[in-house]
Amino acid sequence: MHDVIHVVAVSIATEERMFNVPNVADLEKKMEETIQKDPIAISLPHRDIQELPERLQCPNLQLFLLYTEGNGPMQVSDHFFEGMEGLKVLQFPGIGSSSLPSSLGRLINLQTLCLDWCELADIAAIGQLKKLEILSLAYSNINQLPVEIGQLTRLQLLDLSNCWWLEVIAPNVISKLSQLEELYMGNGFSGWEKVEGGSNASLVELERLTELTTLEIEVPDAEILPPDFVSVELQRYKIRIGDGPEDEFDPLLVKSEASRLMMLKGIKKVSILQENDGTKMLLQRTEDLWLETLEGVQSVVHELDDGEGFPRLKRLLVTDCSEILHIVGSVRRVRCEVFPLLEALSLMFLTNLETICYSQLREDQSFSNLRIINVDSCRKLKYLFSFSMAKNLLRLQKVKVEDCDDLKMIIGPDMEKPPTTQGFIEINAEDDPVHQVTFPRLEELELVSLTNIKKLWSDQFQGIYCCQNLTKVTVWSCHRLKYLFSYSMVNSLGQLQHLEIRNCRSIEGVVNTTTLGGRDEFKVFPKLHYLSLHWLPKLSSFASPEDVIHTEMQPQSLFDEKVRLPSLEVLHISEADKLRKIWHHQLASKSFSKLKKLKISGCNNLLNIFPPLVRLLYSF
Repeated sequence: MHDVIHVVAVSIATEERMFNVPNVADLEKKMEETIQKDPIAISLPHRDIQELPERLQCPNLQLFLLYTEGNGPMQVSDHFFEGMEGLKVLQFPGIGSSSLPSSLGRLINLQTLCLDWCELADIAAIGQLKKLEILSLAYSNINQLPVEIGQLTRLQLLDLSNCWWLEVIAPNVISKLSQLEELYMGNGFSGWEKVEGGSNASLVELERLTELTTLEIEVPDAEILPPDFVSVELQRYKIRIGDGPEDEFDPLLVKSEASRLMMLKGIKKVSILQENDGTKMLLQRTEDLWLETLEGVQSVVHELDDGEGFPRLKRLLVTDCSEILHIVGSVRRVRCEVFPLLEALSLMFLTNLETICYSQLREDQSFSNLRIINVDSCRKLKYLFSFSMAKNLLRLQKVKVEDCDDLKMIIGPDMEKPPTTQGFIEINAEDDPVHQVTFPRLEELELVSLTNIKKLWSDQFQGIYCCQNLTKVTVWSCHRLKYLFSYSMVNSLGQLQHLEIRNCRSIEGVVNTTTLGGRDEFKVFPKLHYLSLHWLPKLSSFASPEDVIHTEMQPQSLFDEKVRLPSLEVLHISEADKLRKIWHHQLASKSFSKLKKLKISGCNNLLNIFPPLVRLLYSF
């Protein structure tokens, strides 16, 4: 709620003459009864009003709120506002008329006017309301903002968002609104002139709004940006530059709470943005950034912020930029920490992306706040994280990777090293110690359609304590994986609760214990309560078997006598044709003691489901 509305509402809330008219039935009679009580506030909280009384004689009325969502525009008499000269706040959506009621001009004390969702051919009468401070026409069907609006010199807030049919804003109207603090024009007007003197408004007019703190705007062509676009330091902004989508601007595909957002789409010369002091400042202060179909960009950090590292960015989405090779490029151009506040990173359909971070990072704060990463259809990406990037991801909570055909492992080497003291760049030197990579807060890992990945972690992770807070792992269609975890890594996964593996043609088991000389009974995943194994034609054992010869009479079991899953409640197995036996005839102590639901289907070679001991118990 804007400050002016808040002040009026609070003052009115202390009065007794506030009335809700609760039922649209017999509306005129109810309104007459309310008028006789000399109200200062009236609210009509129904949504199916089609017509209002002829007039309201309420000289002391200060606030009138109407809520409508009827089947058609509401008809209002020309005399409706006569006798309401004390009105300060008017919310009146859904008016359908060629012009506003003529009596609206009598509301000489009106400070707030909300005419959202209206169908109006002529709104010039609003220019008579000289005390107006807030004007909202959001979602209204208007095709022009007339010159009379420029008379509202006290206006502090103007909302023209989602006015899809707005094509003309009279020149110099916006620049005359010298007290304007908030201007909302997102998903609406985009017919800006490059210079002043044309038939429409110019972006240059915004430079005269020295009180402006909030701006939402669309600029269809970066070429028309004035040299000092938005010279004031905005507190909040939502700015789209380039050929934006038809739907509402919504960075990262969700409603963002960020106060500073930018979207760049379809721009062919991004150098224009770096040559403009205004857009440079905006990019450096942006919290949410959406980059789509940009041309001529190979590295995000170096070519969009001149190597400053996006110091305030919290969410970044990059999609359909076919020329991007790296998010962070050559170390020779990194002068600072990069993305120190970034929380969410989404990379989609980047057909030539090779690495997220090409350089070995020198600052511990780079990527240090990252919590969520989503990578989809980046088919040339070989490693998700470089070692120097991975060691900084101490707050990472969720990872999802999908349709990245060339991905080999989650973590790989840095491609380029920082300069030596002599100024030379050391290429292909020994990687950072792996023990620094732990992902201590990672909770969810989802890998889908990674056709080239053979293992999740490098062999260098043997014995390393990592991912100790991982609770959910989902792996689908990773056809070259044989095992999901090494046994040494399993020891770290004490919090894992949900494990799902589907459609992995080469999976032979979940845990690889072949590096052990032998193994005693081990408590794998002590908190695992949900296990789903589907369409795994080579699955034969949960943990890789010891050197034991199995025969037709003594086939290998999925869970041998040394595997314990003490918390497992749900077990689903389907389409695992190599399975002959699920449980060993000697179960480990308390193993599977909490199992509540078992579902098995399509395992055509399965000899039995329960071990003999269980069948014996059920016979009594």
